[in-house]
Amino acid sequence: MHIVINPIEEIETKYKNGDFFTGFALAVTYFEYQANLILSMFFQGRISRKALERWSLALKIRLIFGLNLIEEKEVFHKIHDIIEMRNRLIHPTEQEDKEERKGDTILRFRLNEEEKSLLLGFKECYSELVQTDFKVFKKRLGNGEPKSL
Repeated sequence: MHIVINPIEEIETKYKNGDFFTGFALAVTYFEYQANLILSMFFQGRISRKALERWSLALKIRLIFGLNLIEEKEVFHKIHDIIEMRNRLIHPTEQEDKEERKGDTILRFRLNEEEKSLLLGFKECYSELVQTDFKVFKKRLGNGEPKSL
């Protein structure tokens, strides 16, 4: 028996089924996993994995872009927007958000079409993070020996 995890397909299914709350929560979880892989490979022992896991995802993403591991600004903005929507769904801070979802136990927050469409950016962003992980790994190996970046 083996388990196949396909984040892109899973998020697309959540979108098609209208399960946006779970879709955004999962998308951010997958971003965090990839960010941890990228940064732990990049820093290789100079910063412990435990320390990296305590950093916010927003900080990790800014660091990945700040180090020019990913150069596409559009990807950065899409990831940021997905993180912000997830945070807004889970931790509404504005009074209007709290009032809109009051008593709504099935759907914690009603999204407009523009907000829902943010989830469609997951595929591009996740693919870019996976490619970055491979690039960092390849660079780290160099000629078969680990090197400093």
